[in-house]
Amino acid sequence: MPIDPPYETNLLGVATFDLSGLPKEYFTLIDSGMGITWVQPIFQVIGMRSLLSASLTLENFLYAVIQGKGYGALIIRQQNDYLAVLLRGDLGVVQEDLLEWAKQLNVKQFVDDPRYKVV
Repeated sequence: MPIDPPYETNLLGVATFDLSGLPKEYFTLIDSGMGITWVQPIFQVIGMRSLLSASLTLENFLYAVIQGKGYGALIIRQQNDYLAVLLRGDLGVVQEDLLEWAKQLNVKQFVDDPRYKVV
């Protein structure tokens, strides 16, 4: 069953990657039990996108979804980087409001948030 707003209540982690796909910073919810293992598949998806772009026309990359058991990751391209959010639950068919919510996230808001730790 897809998750519903407010999405913040299901947020387990946030990660940023530069435009070449290299991880920049990531944060996880302190009591989530999630380490950084979820970052590796995202790194691979961004790398796959880069490889495909070398041989195919993949303009206007909007988002990618990785669905795990009990959680999902949404990867979007922002102006200067990629942002990935890890959410508890099934992302299902990604709704426009989820994409808009993720686009508005600023990773800097997690720096001082006591619920999140830098990993």
